[in-house]
Amino acid sequence: MKAILLKPLFSLKLELKEELIFSEAYLDAVVKKALTLNTGATSLDEIVEESTEMAQWEILIHPKKYKYLFLDERCVWSNLDCYLEDQEGNKISLREVNDSEMSMKRKLNSKK
Repeated sequence: MKAILLKPLFSLKLELKEELIFSEAYLDAVVKKALTLNTGATSLDEIVEESTEMAQWEILIHPKKYKYLFLDERCVWSNLDCYLEDQEGNKISLREVNDSEMSMKRKLNSKK
């Protein structure tokens, strides 16, 4: 089962060109979610994609900013719980990035 899960993760690593670090708990949570959805192995790629989607966008938007993407079990249930590490070694949660972007959008909209 883990070999099936590792395929989309290695594809993701090649796409992002960043260091991808994931925990054993992340793999277990992907399997657990597939079982919960009652879809089995057919949805594993989709669950991995869904759990990393926002991190992928953040990395694509800021390609030189980040060097690591960390995935743990929380990412499977909310992709805002992924962590990125920037070039200076700061660990940044996607939730923080999203909150600051939303705050900036609210400020811009209030000025209109």
